[in-house]
Amino acid sequence: MTNYTILIPIVVYFIVLITYNLSNRYRDYQKTKNQNVDVVKNYSVSDRNLGALALAMTSASTYASASSFIGGPGTAYYYGLGWILIALIQVPTMWFVFSVIGGKINLFANKYNCKTVNEILLARYNSKLLVNLTSLILVVCFIASITVQFIGAARLLQGAVNIDYRTALFMFAIVISIYTVFGNFKTVAYSDVFQGFVMIIGSILLLAFTLYYIGGIDVALNTIKQRDANLFDPYNKIISPELYFSFWVLVCFGVLGLPQTVLRTMATQSAKQRLKAIVIATITLFVIMTCMHLSGFFANAVLTPGQISSPDLVVPNLITQVMSPVLAAIFLIAPMAAIISTIDSMLIQSTSTIVNDLALNNFKPINSQNDIVNAKVQTKEPNKQLKVKVAIRITTLVLIVCAVIFSINPPNILIWLNILSFGGLQATFLWPIVLGLFTNWVNKFGALASVIVGVGTYAFLTFSGFKILGLHQIVPALIFSLIALLIVNTLVRSKN
Repeated sequence: MTNYTILIPIVVYFIVLITYNLSNRYRDYQKTKNQNVDVVKNYSVSDRNLGALALAMTSASTYASASSFIGGPGTAYYYGLGWILIALIQVPTMWFVFSVIGGKINLFANKYNCKTVNEILLARYNSKLLVNLTSLILVVCFIASITVQFIGAARLLQGAVNIDYRTALFMFAIVISIYTVFGNFKTVAYSDVFQGFVMIIGSILLLAFTLYYIGGIDVALNTIKQRDANLFDPYNKIISPELYFSFWVLVCFGVLGLPQTVLRTMATQSAKQRLKAIVIATITLFVIMTCMHLSGFFANAVLTPGQISSPDLVVPNLITQVMSPVLAAIFLIAPMAAIISTIDSMLIQSTSTIVNDLALNNFKPINSQNDIVNAKVQTKEPNKQLKVKVAIRITTLVLIVCAVIFSINPPNILIWLNILSFGGLQATFLWPIVLGLFTNWVNKFGALASVIVGVGTYAFLTFSGFKILGLHQIVPALIFSLIALLIVNTLVRSKN
């Protein structure tokens, strides 16, 4: 039977969120309607003047996705404290990204008026072939990531509200369609501030109520030790030193190559605001990652393995066990907020990539870096503005439909599908972005070789299941892509 006590507060939250987002969009429209605004820029990065709080929350909320609230804690339930250590590797991610590439990205974005991450590559390498290739990979990986979020939301509703999975999926898709189709980067960022606080409060509440239900930390630890002492071993089951290193590469170092994170560094031109955002985002991620994964671990003192058919159902079952229906509904809003924050940012970036990088930019006569600054499709004319706006809305809806179709028959564990798309993006963007920003000797041929070898290696190792020295597939993929970049770059330079 459907649990309406939990469902109704969630529906109310969706209505409040949509209303808040649409009101932000209306205010932004009123502010810009009489200005000569670039439609794509306003949609993808707005005015690039976000404050520290908005920048921090949109960065942390986008990063803390369904896997942080559902898949990660569910994995901690099975693998114990070792998985919590792995999860905490993610805490300094925003500090790392904003410190290392934040300044350089903004220099390029200002100089060449870049609106997307792929335009950064276009400005640096003057290669439409490179940009078309990276754009296609970005869209494919983002559709996979968006699919993960849809599955996570549907499973959350399925487990906690007791409704059919597909019903939950279609209901959530309708909400996302209304929420994102009429928004832009700025309206989503301000909504993320609200949702970020919801995520922090929700994760703290779950940990507190779980420990209260069990009877305290000592009781929880003793109960888990009696049930399975191996959960206290940091190297139990699948966890090994190679996995720790692999995840440091995947969820910390490699995040330098994640387009959704790189785009956030373009959201403000103020170094002072970026510095404040680093502190706020790091604290936010620490609270969310620690509380959620500890809750998943302590769930071993509440739930028996027989109750759980999938790691993704650990959190939904835990909240219905340790919280009253009203409190469970309030908590469910937290992972929903994380999921919506991730989906909206990826949809905006995917749509911008298709409309701007794959469509509009391919009709610009780009022969030099000066052309990148000067050659513009005249989207500021009212007629063409309208066409671009319509293209943006239609593209967003098509992406949502694709994600729903792929979500109908989901895999058993979200975190691995999310990691698969993470790795594909890193293998594509990491070296062209990092080496392209910090060196002037890398050319477009080396960057192309890096993308082709990196993605090819990652895909082969992932789908074949082959591992080198026990490392996650992303590690050799990044090593081989770097080697390919250096070899091709050197050969082309020598020949020229």
